[in-house]
Amino acid sequence: MTALADGLIRALRSPDGALRRGCTGEGLAADSPVPWWSLTKTFIAVLVLRAAEAGRLSLDAPLPGHAATPRQILAHRAGLPDYYGLPAYSAAVAANEEPWTAEEMLARLPPAGPAPAPFAYSNVGYLLLRRHLEAAEGKGLGTLLAELFAPLGLTARLAETRQDMARTAFPGGQAYHPGWVYHGTLIGPVGEAAQALGALFDGRLIGPASLAAMRDGTRVEMAVPPPWVTPAYGLGLMAGTLDAGRGPVLVEGHGGGGPGSTLAAFRFPSGAIAVTSGPVEADVTLRAACALGGAA
Repeated sequence: MTALADGLIRALRSPDGALRRGCTGEGLAADSPVPWWSLTKTFIAVLVLRAAEAGRLSLDAPLPGHAATPRQILAHRAGLPDYYGLPAYSAAVAANEEPWTAEEMLARLPPAGPAPAPFAYSNVGYLLLRRHLEAAEGKGLGTLLAELFAPLGLTARLAETRQDMARTAFPGGQAYHPGWVYHGTLIGPVGEAAQALGALFDGRLIGPASLAAMRDGTRVEMAVPPPWVTPAYGLGLMAGTLDAGRGPVLVEGHGGGGPGSTLAAFRFPSGAIAVTSGPVEADVTLRAACALGGAA
């Protein structure tokens, strides 16, 4: 196995459910909470699919006031813009300002295009899904996620304040206000991320048809850097092939990043699930997850 970079926290869930945790470098603890960043999208998708299974929302009816459906938004094919590339957004985050209101952020964006549309990654879409889900369920996202994870014995939770972020492992994100992540970010140990993904792929969170829909990735119409070979996206789930040194392998999961850290959480063909997080570029955590999962 390729040696892992220093400064990472890691977890490996074997196909039988056994969990191994560890870290590379000094001053880290394997059970320290880290931001899950866009891995949170996967569990928003789970909650949306559970609500659809229960008949509390439709995956194929447009959101009120929008042309796009939840299914299109989950797949990032809704023609929606994103705030992440706004220079004012980057400047405000770098200056450690208080987050804009969601309405102020939305007012800064260009109008949405027609749906369906080619793949275009959009955090805004998951904000709209969060609002739609909360209205359908009559509960906030933090409560819904806590109810999802409680039967699994997991303590990961939605970050809501700077104080929440101050408890995370990597100094570069400890002063960050999680309100800048408009759809929300979970924080928790990487081992819990592996266990939560394990529960998803084991079929303990949603029904077989919903899980199959999540995993049914469509190739994205954009260039994605190595080690990706054939990147694809399903419903809240990255699913495609990559080659980190041992030939192309199919992986399913999600990556993410924000101030101070990135995270990669993926299932490999063996059934193993590897999660890595650290104060490094996204390709470093992804390749480390591949090494941990036996694909590098």
